[in-house]
Amino acid sequence: MNFFSGLTLLGGLAMFLYGMRLMGDGLKQSSSGTLKQIMERVTNNTFKAFLLGVAVTAIIQSSTATIVITSGLVGAGLLTLRQSLGIIIGANVGTTVTGQIIRLLDMDAGGSWLQIFQPSSLAPIALIIGIVMIMGMENRVRNAKQIGNIAIGFGILFSGLLNMTSAVSALSESQMIKDLFTGIGENPLAGYAAGTAVAVS
Repeated sequence: MNFFSGLTLLGGLAMFLYGMRLMGDGLKQSSSGTLKQIMERVTNNTFKAFLLGVAVTAIIQSSTATIVITSGLVGAGLLTLRQSLGIIIGANVGTTVTGQIIRLLDMDAGGSWLQIFQPSSLAPIALIIGIVMIMGMENRVRNAKQIGNIAIGFGILFSGLLNMTSAVSALSESQMIKDLFTGIGENPLAGYAAGTAVAVS
């Protein structure tokens, strides 16, 4: 990784964090008792929350997206930590479900209509919706600014995530990184420790 890749990585991280904050603030401002009641109904037991996580991830084809959205809902007070756990577990299962469906159908996701649900498509769509709501619908739609901020936050967040992914893609060609992951793969305890450390940080 060279200097410019590092710069892209840090810029992507900045976009990711700012997008998450903007989305969280928008959710807090527009959160209502009705929305909270709906979220409580669909996540009032772990199994229902698990199924919700699987379904959302299967549709948008990104467990990261589901987990980030869930984190935003927890931060906005619309979900509790207990409710979010089932969704997060379901999100990780949903990723494998999507992969298997595409494989079984022998379908090229890049050339199908499913591509619209990928983060690379969702990010610009969310940004477009956000700017239209803020600049064109503020006087026509109730809470248009809050909805626009949520959408723009979502779009910025995923643009940052895509930038970070692009910046670290060069690492996949590094022999040192390959050897590191091979070593971790041969030692399950080291793998769990590494995963925990990255998740906590």
